[in-house]
Amino acid sequence: FETITEHPNDFKDYEITDAFLKLVEQQIYDTPEYYLWTHKRWKHKDSVPEKFQ
Repeated sequence: FETITEHPNDFKDYEITDAFLKLVEQQIYDTPEYYLWTHKRWKHKDSVPEKFQ
């Protein structure tokens, strides 16, 4: 885990979200096999109740 900021109130709207997404993007770029594994993992709908699908 990586701390993005200790002072979130010092940022404009969505600035922290943008920073987080840049970190995620870099992780996907560095190790795409982990992203693809987790992406596929959550695609299974058979164990999810129908009202949530």
